[in-house]
Amino acid sequence: GESHRLTGNIQVNTGNSKGGNSGALFFKTGNAFGGESGSITVSTGSSFADDTGTISVKAGITASSDNRGGNVNVYGGNNEFKGGDVNIIGGSSNDGTGGSIYISSGESKKENSGNILVQTQSSTGNGASGTIQIKSGISVSKSGHVFVQSGAAIEYPGDIDMRAGDSENQVGGAVSIQAGASELLTGGSIKIKTG
Repeated sequence: GESHRLTGNIQVNTGNSKGGNSGALFFKTGNAFGGESGSITVSTGSSFADDTGTISVKAGITASSDNRGGNVNVYGGNNEFKGGDVNIIGGSSNDGTGGSIYISSGESKKENSGNILVQTQSSTGNGASGTIQIKSGISVSKSGHVFVQSGAAIEYPGDIDMRAGDSENQVGGAVSIQAGASELLTGGSIKIKTG
């Protein structure tokens, strides 16, 4: 209900289990045979005096040393001709800075921190595997930088490896490094410096 202070909370959970698995929660719209199936929207309300609420999706923790915490999986829909996309977009702003996207692996107090793997799936037919693009957006005044840097270390810092793909029957992949062109002034430079 409405309130001048805090409104009530809604909590949906399954029961606890002492000897087996706890119950699962399923959120699903119905199938459609003459149009699109229904959408599921999870959204916080707007705020006119403070920050808006946060949406958190988090898997549970485990106390067992033989197992690991739960996974969080986000998939696009399958289709015979074109699979669905997964879009992660920061919030837009009219007068200020747009929202950022942070992707970070988990930390570890004693062992290695988690890895981040960004890759396209293999193509088993005659088509090419997908492309990975990392680039900053276009700007009227100054576009953003792209930084690729390994972390510092007291003993052994990480390396940066750039390598094109191998081929069994054709020429191996090329590695191209090209500075930007300019219509009015001198084009960009390429600087290679040792430590």
